[in-house]
Amino acid sequence: MKPLRFLLLVVALLVGLGALALALAFNSLFQTWAVRKALANQPGAEVSLQRISVGLQRVQLEQVRVVRPEGVLTLPALEVQVPVLDAALREKVSVSRLVAKGWTLVLTKATGDQVRMPSGVESAAAAATMVFQGIFQQLQLPVDLSLDGVEVEGDIIFPNAATGGTGRARVTLQGGRLGAQSEGVFAFTFVASLTAGDQPVSALNVRGTLLVGMDTARDFSRLALKVDAEASGPALPQDVQITADVTAARVLGGESYNLNVHSVGKQLVDLQANFPDNRARLGGVWKLDLRDTDIAPFVLGQPLPTFEAVGAGMFETDAAFSYIHAAGRLKTSADRLGALQPQLAAVGAFGTSGEFDVTLRESTVRIDRLVWNLTQLEPVLTLQAIQAFEYNTASGELKVADAAADLLVIDLQGVPLRWAAPLVTDYIITDGALRGQLVLTAGVEGLTVRSRAPLSISQLEAVQAGQMRLSKVDLKAQFAADYSPQGWQADLAEVTATSGGAQLFSLTAKIGQLNGGAAPIKATGRWTAMLPVLLQQPLLQRSAAITAGWLLGEFSASFGEQVDLTSRFNLNGLAVPTGEVLPVIQGEVRASHNSDGVLKFELPLMLSSAGESRQSDLNFTGSLQPIGAGWKIDARLAVHQLFIEDVQVLAALAISTEAATSPGDPAQSFWHGCSGQVVLALEKLYYGEMLELNDVSGTIRLEAGALRLDGLRAGMGERADARVNGGLTFESAAAEPYALTADLAVTDFNPAKLFQFFRPSQPALIDGKFTITSRLTGRAANLAELADATQGNFNLVSRGGVFRGLPVSVSSRVETSGRIASGVAAVGGLLGAVTGRREHADIASKALAVAELSKALAAIPYDQLNVVLARDESLATMLREFTLITPEMRLSGVGLAKMGGDGLFLNSALTMEFQLFARGRTADLLGYLGALENGADEFGYTRSNLPLKVAGTLAAPDTGELNRALTNLALEKSGANDFINRLLGGGK
Repeated sequence: MKPLRFLLLVVALLVGLGALALALAFNSLFQTWAVRKALANQPGAEVSLQRISVGLQRVQLEQVRVVRPEGVLTLPALEVQVPVLDAALREKVSVSRLVAKGWTLVLTKATGDQVRMPSGVESAAAAATMVFQGIFQQLQLPVDLSLDGVEVEGDIIFPNAATGGTGRARVTLQGGRLGAQSEGVFAFTFVASLTAGDQPVSALNVRGTLLVGMDTARDFSRLALKVDAEASGPALPQDVQITADVTAARVLGGESYNLNVHSVGKQLVDLQANFPDNRARLGGVWKLDLRDTDIAPFVLGQPLPTFEAVGAGMFETDAAFSYIHAAGRLKTSADRLGALQPQLAAVGAFGTSGEFDVTLRESTVRIDRLVWNLTQLEPVLTLQAIQAFEYNTASGELKVADAAADLLVIDLQGVPLRWAAPLVTDYIITDGALRGQLVLTAGVEGLTVRSRAPLSISQLEAVQAGQMRLSKVDLKAQFAADYSPQGWQADLAEVTATSGGAQLFSLTAKIGQLNGGAAPIKATGRWTAMLPVLLQQPLLQRSAAITAGWLLGEFSASFGEQVDLTSRFNLNGLAVPTGEVLPVIQGEVRASHNSDGVLKFELPLMLSSAGESRQSDLNFTGSLQPIGAGWKIDARLAVHQLFIEDVQVLAALAISTEAATSPGDPAQSFWHGCSGQVVLALEKLYYGEMLELNDVSGTIRLEAGALRLDGLRAGMGERADARVNGGLTFESAAAEPYALTADLAVTDFNPAKLFQFFRPSQPALIDGKFTITSRLTGRAANLAELADATQGNFNLVSRGGVFRGLPVSVSSRVETSGRIASGVAAVGGLLGAVTGRREHADIASKALAVAELSKALAAIPYDQLNVVLARDESLATMLREFTLITPEMRLSGVGLAKMGGDGLFLNSALTMEFQLFARGRTADLLGYLGALENGADEFGYTRSNLPLKVAGTLAAPDTGELNRALTNLALEKSGANDFINRLLGGGK
């Protein structure tokens, strides 16, 4: 191909592509596709349109819809006649006609989440660095502009907050002739009507004119807005009118601004300011005489607080707003602040009045005059500058005429604490007032604030969720604070809280922070709390009943990127209504909370029993990590030695009296919101002298609706071992939401120590090693009731030991008769040889038989002992099976043990009955006594008819009926009873 032909082909191709691109650029379908693609990525808004058409002289949009949280705009059509190429290539925008009619803007109620600060003013720091250069300097345009033939007409539908209904406003805007060396005139109307509800204002008619003057096609020279508004309604005796005039103009030497708002016969707002070219300062004067009734008819049903503001003054600032000088007088009053924020309703009606002359220059504050009074029927607060002074917060330099005199005095004459309602959202402060006097004076290196009269709060009351939490609490404190370039520090001294004349607690604290960088705030302090009085407050009344005791403590804390807290405390002199003195508790809390929200803690405790030389210690360490609305715990509980009696008392104190859950409130487990695990590592646990556990280990796992024990193990004595698996579940919908299921397994456990604890001077009722298995179940409304509601079967098996559960103690007469019978037997043998009679030999043999049998029953060495115990719903323990086997005896029985008032199992009242089977020597004795039935079983055991009933308690069983039966057997035959009675002096 020749070069010229190739070049012509390339040119033709480029021309074709250009023509195609031009055709696409002015094709409506392509334009619509491109604009839709661009709008799809707009954040914070959903924008759609049906069609867009951009021609050489005109731009058209059809069916535009914009959805934002604040409202929805529907625009059927928008037409703009403008030379597009001039606008794109020559920076010349000449709009000959702009038409937008039939549009509708539906405004929604703004919520806290929907109302957001515009991105241009989100940063306060950016606003602070802004330099004011005059209004018209900011309005310079990047293109040449001319505007004529504007026609805008549509409707706004807005919410009527007063009635919950809606209102509608018709908006029109017409005008034009805006351009270089010309003044554009735009007339607008806003005609609103409020529907639904009985309200004072039903219609609002606003008419206005906006004049815009331009020197060149890019520079504005004058803005003038005049608005006339007229409100009418059934509650207004006549139409109410208000007029506003706003002007901004370039004048010789700078710019001038005016704002004037007035109603019929009254000027409401008057503001005049100027911005000279040669001074770069904005300054002016203001005057205010405004009431809520002046503007309420024009706010379209929006609720307003009752207010009044009357005053006048001046202001001056530089272009960078680094220098601000303001002076004037102002008197205000307000009520019904709940219209702005519901929490502010508690403030009620109040008034302020005062004079001020204050200058702020970068880091310097100068007060030439400041007098301010706050009243609410009576004086509430007075603030007064005693002399003029100037303070540099950066250097600490203080300029004052008389360094020995006070600078500023704040009299707190009764500030209602309910004014703090917006800051304390969970509580409602129903009563209480703050009183005292604070004085600002010159310090060594800065400023000092101190309380000349103690700060006091009287009759403080607080309510949470409809329930009283604090009742008639009086607080008093001395306060001092210092501020210098190095930092600040505040001291709280002699802080006391009382109620009804009785002291609740006292506190001293210091808090401060060094300047510069991100230095943390640090605090230290000490406190004392009188527990019996403190626990009478409604917030703590459901806690443990304590009749004596106090809490002492000290703390240190650091609040920065990480929060660190250390607190030592001592609980001493604790006593309960029963008169029991509780252990002394010493402890320390060490905690840190980082920026990730993870809380690490360590809680070592030492318990010292009163009157006894024993100490318990435990250390609880771990971390809490926030997950959703709850926490994940990973902790370890370690113990060197712990006496369970002390912990039992404290656990009982810790269990609050649980209030009945109201029908609408879902019940929650005590571990609600927590998940994770607690690892146990307990070296020694003691329960008096009865029980010793060692090397207790296992894991407590917390889950939603369940608390589980995994691998819980404990050593018991030299070789005994106990294992528990199971846990608690929680069903909020159940009447008794807590449910317990646990499996217990014990090996080589000897209960001898338990019995010897209750009968220290006597041998143990049972001495032998047992294997114990059980499944425990229970259901209750709360933890306090769960222990009593627990049921289960206990299977006990022992392969050797001694059983002393039938403590036989026959009459001393039998013992005496046994000795006499031995002598009588010898004499009887001689007499029998002469007379042939053997009566005395019979008497002696019976007594000896009873004595030998009693000895055998009092301590039975067994080869096997099987016991099945069951706890039923009545909290009684049933002996369902008892089987004891020896070479000469087999003992079986059933019975019942009912828990006594002291709650100790071994003090349970007994009702038991046993059956004795014998062989060998024991069977010979019983047979000789006539206490054996006929016929032996397959193993050679024969049933005895002795009454083996046991009463008393587990710790001290009573076998009185058996003792009497054996005594009678020993003495009843052949007149022996009468004979021995005569010998012993018991008969005639």
